[in-house]
Amino acid sequence: MFSPQMSSRKRSEKIVILKCGRISKRTTYHGYSKRPNGFEIGMNIQSRNRLISIFVILWLAVFYYESTCYYYLQPLFKRELPRMKFLFPPAGWIMFYNIGDNFGYTEVYGVKDGNPQLIDPHQILQTRAIGYDNINRNALITVLSQGMSDTFCPFLKRKFLYFEKFLVTYVEYPRLTEEPMERTQTVVYRCGE
Repeated sequence: MFSPQMSSRKRSEKIVILKCGRISKRTTYHGYSKRPNGFEIGMNIQSRNRLISIFVILWLAVFYYESTCYYYLQPLFKRELPRMKFLFPPAGWIMFYNIGDNFGYTEVYGVKDGNPQLIDPHQILQTRAIGYDNINRNALITVLSQGMSDTFCPFLKRKFLYFEKFLVTYVEYPRLTEEPMERTQTVVYRCGE
């Protein structure tokens, strides 16, 4: 079984019963799997896992650098930092979608004694499912659709009794990559007037 020629290599044998009913004998030397004909499969499992881990750590470091370079790192160091062209698409986190330069979402304000107060969207759409956040998926934008005011206004009045009326607004960043702080806000409809 174990011969001195194999020196420090540990050897273990496994009898494997294949689906077709044949019996196969497989010998393993330090993580290398050898078939009876002597053909080696794969590499050392620990070495392979280390290489995969190093690759993932480096890839994540470069990905986070590219994602935060323009908005955070360049203003922090007050200079232009090098970019890695052709490694990541210009959209950053949203990788393989053709997206426009604008972004918008809905804000709902409750009005009491003439003072508008922003209502937290998590209070409007309470989600009980674990790990699923409708607010981050911009689900509240659907209330801007035509005809939704007929159902959304009574819902707001029933849920938030404290407020006298409500303002449903659309907030838009028209040129997000060029002017990230430019923001427009328009009232789409009013409830309770």
